[in-house]
Amino acid sequence: MKKALILFLLAAFLISVSGCASKTEYDKLLDQKAALEKKCDSLNAEKANLKKTISTRDMEIRDLKNNLKNTQAKVQNLEKQLAKAKAEIVKRTH
Repeated sequence: MKKALILFLLAAFLISVSGCASKTEYDKLLDQKAALEKKCDSLNAEKANLKKTISTRDMEIRDLKNNLKNTQAKVQNLEKQLAKAKAEIVKRTH
C-alpha cells in the first residue's frame, strides 16, 4: 500500500512539473508580450495620426478643386470678354 501511495504521489508530482514552464521562460514570454503590446500601441497611435493626415489632405483636395472650378469660371468669363472686345475692335476698324 505504501508503494502504491508513493508511486501515485511521484506520478502526480511528475505530471504537475512537466506541464509547467520554467520561471525564466515565463518571464521571457511576459517581456515579449509587453514589447508587443507597446509596439501595438505605437502602431495604433501612428494609424490615428495617419487618419488625421488623410482627413486634412482630403479637405485640402476639396478646397483645391473648388479653387480650380472658380478659376476655370473666371477664365471662361475673361475669354468671353476678350472675344467681345475683339469683335468690337473688328467693327470699329471696318
